[in-house]
Amino acid sequence: MIEVDVNGVELRRFSDVKAPRHLSVDSEGRVLVADFVNHRILLLNEDLKQQRVLVDTHSQVKLWQPTRLCYNEDTSQLYVVHGEEQSSKSHFVSVFKFNSDQLITRQFSIPAAAAGQKHS
Repeated sequence: MIEVDVNGVELRRFSDVKAPRHLSVDSEGRVLVADFVNHRILLLNEDLKQQRVLVDTHSQVKLWQPTRLCYNEDTSQLYVVHGEEQSSKSHFVSVFKFNSDQLITRQFSIPAAAAGQKHS
């Protein structure tokens, strides 16, 4: 990941973020980053300095290849689309409870195909 100014001039590199796929910014300017290759969700402050790893493969809640995320501040829920360990074919939508600067717990996960189905 590279930070650039308004003219596209490189300001600095973030060498430990291999493949950021998606991000979300909250009302306080904090940035949540889906780091695909490192299998994690990062929390950065408004200056893009890493505050913490919220979830990764070493956490109690495993996460593989996150590709999309969305944070709903009204409900304090973080929605993450991610893969399954050792499989590039299965994808899930997981909902996490996120409070201030820490991930509290995964509330549930469903297969991504089921998440796209219309319910009557």
